[in-house]
Amino acid sequence: MKLQGIFAEITTPFDHKGDIYKTKVEHNVEKWNRTTLAGYVVCGSAGEGALLAAEEKAAVWEMVAKWAAPEKMLIAATAMPGVRESVALANRAADLGYRAALVDAPHRRAETQLAYFRAIADQSRLPVIAGGADPDVAAAVSQHPNIVAFCVDASKVAGSGVGVSIDVLARSAAYLWPALQSGAAGAILDFAAAAPYACIAIWEAHRTREEEAGMDWQNRILRAAELIGECRDGVAGLKHAMDLNGYYGGPPRLPLVVPGAEARREIEVVGQSMGADEALEAIENLSPDHNATNSRKYTETEIVPDLKLPGELICGLFAACVGANHSLDLQAASGAVSPLVTISAQSPVDRAILVHEKTP
Repeated sequence: MKLQGIFAEITTPFDHKGDIYKTKVEHNVEKWNRTTLAGYVVCGSAGEGALLAAEEKAAVWEMVAKWAAPEKMLIAATAMPGVRESVALANRAADLGYRAALVDAPHRRAETQLAYFRAIADQSRLPVIAGGADPDVAAAVSQHPNIVAFCVDASKVAGSGVGVSIDVLARSAAYLWPALQSGAAGAILDFAAAAPYACIAIWEAHRTREEEAGMDWQNRILRAAELIGECRDGVAGLKHAMDLNGYYGGPPRLPLVVPGAEARREIEVVGQSMGADEALEAIENLSPDHNATNSRKYTETEIVPDLKLPGELICGLFAACVGANHSLDLQAASGAVSPLVTISAQSPVDRAILVHEKTP
């Protein structure tokens, strides 16, 4: 099994009661399907897997499998403190069509990690991606035929000693470009759940050897990735960023709480670097064969600045510079699902377009 590209570690949508929000799972997966993400990691740390019962995990895995595009690789996060429970979850995910299991080490001692990974790999019907392993442990178990990759932070990619015989996947969007340049085959990123196009732009720059473009996009998302992807507000901050970027984030499950007003404002400021329109343009410039459009049909209506619109009615809100050498791709940018959308007169655009999805 060869693992390449950007895998989004997706969140689990909850409603105001803390129950799994099925329609929002569908909403998010269908939007991610329109990108060239390589696949999805489901019920990991970003998916609040530690707060989900085994039956809930299986339910979410089944929902994502139902709505994921056929080309997306599905990876189930199955780590539990015990080997028996981890293996049971991995084999259940295999029954639902998942292709691999992400197992993050729940133990710190090297000897315990070594026994843990080997035992799970021996019994799992799914190939195992080992996360959080110490370098010595990674080297020791890299020869196991059922361990296909390691997830490591950027500082461990270079010189890890496991990159020759096994794939290494980066885990930090803030250091994605250096990790790819150091030999990582791809990345598993929670940040990609909120800003998939920005992460894909960096991957495409790496794939096409466009160093200037890759460094430029890395610098653009650096602050947002540091604040959101590995932030003090954790999953709650990531979910707020998703709300801002047209996905459903919603509330985290207790005991996690939503970010405070100051934290939300900070995320909103840095979130401007996550815009889908610029990233998609960069992707298409780097990769002419990239196909990020979808088969849905749209109709457009011009709207005036400072007009407030209910977000749930909007399929896509796009800003376009209108001029002789500019055109608008109605299928390129992200939608808006916030309770209220304001089109500001201070926006650096000539006009805004409201795009409604046509009914069959």
